[in-house]
Amino acid sequence: MIEDYLDGLLSKQEKKEFEKKLGEDKELADLLKFHAEVNESIRDHELHDLRRKLKELYNKVCVRPVGKEDKSVSKREDKGSRNIKNPDS
Repeated sequence: MIEDYLDGLLSKQEKKEFEKKLGEDKELADLLKFHAEVNESIRDHELHDLRRKLKELYNKVCVRPVGKEDKSVSKREDKGSRNIKNPDS
């Protein structure tokens, strides 16, 4: 029932009864606090893992390894692209 409470799955009546029990039972309140902290820790870990995976994917897809040049762009095209002027200037 604690997880259902934390996940917002209890009906209004069940929530009201559970919260009444929380006010009367310190051990239940402590257990609820413990579950909430564990759930937050799990979410933090999952978020950290997701960020790590996204960074790995970004590095794999978007970042060329140092020393690797894109052979599809010739040096002449590269030099020409530097000479493009901003029409607003």
